Amino acid sequence: MLTLYSYSELFGVADNNGYGLKVFALLARGLADLRVLADLLPAEGYFHGPKPTTIDCGIYGFIANIWFYDIETPLKQFVSAQQNLVGHCEAMHAAVNAVPVAVEDR
Repeated sequence: MLTLYSYSELFGVADNNGYGLKVFALLARGLADLRVLADLLPAEGYFHGPKPTTIDCGIYGFIANIWFYDIETPLKQFVSAQQNLVGHCEAMHAAVNAVPVAVEDR
């Protein structure tokens, strides 16, 4: 079960982000987006098969900002429970941090 915290509990400030949306509504949107990705991503490989594509880069940009964040949040709790999201993020992270191959070696 996810633990939901109020904005003031998480950040020590007022319970409104300045745009009129309450934090629980924002968390619900984020969790809904993560649920869609968790439902669409395969258990292994990438979005369109064995090699990453640009959509995998976009997914990585979203998930990595949650997964590698040092503070436990409801979004991170959700990601942690989804092995396909964690696996995809770790695989993309390894690919991004791999030693580059020289053009003449390709």
